Amino acid sequence: MEYKKRFYVVIIVLIVITISFGSTTAYFYNDNIRYKGNLEDLEEDYSTLMNNYDNLDNRYDELNDDYYNQIDGYNDLLDDYEEIYEEYTNLYAPSTLIKNGTVHWRFEKVDGTIPEWNVDIDTYLYYAMKSEPFGYKHLHNTNTGEDYTVKDLTKYVDSSFFKNVISTLSNGKTDREFVKEVVHLKNQLITYGSGLGDSYLYPAETLTEGRGKCGDTSILMASLLLAGEEKENYGLDVYFWYCDSKHMTNPQEVNHCIVEVEYNDGYFELIEPTSDTFYTYGEIEGWKFEV
Repeated sequence: MEYKKRFYVVIIVLIVITISFGSTTAYFYNDNIRYKGNLEDLEEDYSTLMNNYDNLDNRYDELNDDYYNQIDGYNDLLDDYEEIYEEYTNLYAPSTLIKNGTVHWRFEKVDGTIPEWNVDIDTYLYYAMKSEPFGYKHLHNTNTGEDYTVKDLTKYVDSSFFKNVISTLSNGKTDREFVKEVVHLKNQLITYGSGLGDSYLYPAETLTEGRGKCGDTSILMASLLLAGEEKENYGLDVYFWYCDSKHMTNPQEVNHCIVEVEYNDGYFELIEPTSDTFYTYGEIEGWKFEV
C-alpha cells in the first residue's frame, strides 16, 4: 500500500514538472516569436532610415553644388559690377553736374582714382555771387618806360571754398605731390581762354563753369594751393606773376599771369596755368606779388 502511494506521488510530480516545462517552453517560444517580430520591425525601420539618409545625403550634395555654383555666379557678377563701375567712373570724369540743388565735380587724381566733390547750391552761390572786389596793381616797365594799371588778382583768391574737400588732394601727399594734384585737377576741369581782361571769376565760378582766362585759372590754382597749405602746413608760399606771354624774359606789355609756388626748402616752380600739362618756366621777368 505504501508502495502505491509513493508511486502515485512520483507520477503526480512528473506530471507537474511536465506541465511546468511545457508552459515554460511555450512561454519562451512565444517570446522568441515576439522578439523576432520586433527585430524584423527594427530592421525595416533601419532600412527606411538608411534610405532617408541616402536621399538627404544626395540632396545635401545637390544643394552644396548649387551653393558653389551660386558663389561662382556671385563672383562673376561682382567682377562684372566692378568692370561696369570702372567704366562708369571713367565715362563721367571729369565732369561738373548741378542736380537736385547740389553741385558735383568728378575728376581723376594722379593715381587714377576718381573722387567727387559736392556742395549745396546755396553755398556755391554764396561764393560765386559775391560782389567784385576793388583793387588794382600799378606796374612800371623799365624796358619800355610804360606804366600799367591792372586788376589785383589776389583779391579774388578764396581758399575757404575748398576747406572741406581739399584733403582729397592733400591727404598723405608731400608738398610737391599736392601741387601736382592741384595742377592735374585744373588741367581736367578747365578750358582756357586767353589774355588778361577787365573782370575775373571767383574760384567757385571757374570750377563750375569749366572755363576761364589765365587770370581765372591762376586764381583757382592759388585758392586750391592755399587751402592745402592751411590744411597740411607744408610751408608753401604762392605768388602771382604778371608778365608778357610772348616775351617771358623781356616784357613788352602785360597780357598774362602765371603762378609761382615756393617750397619750404627754397625750391620753386613757375607754373603755366593755361597748359594742359605740368608746364613750368626756368625763369621769367615780370611783376611778382605774394598771394
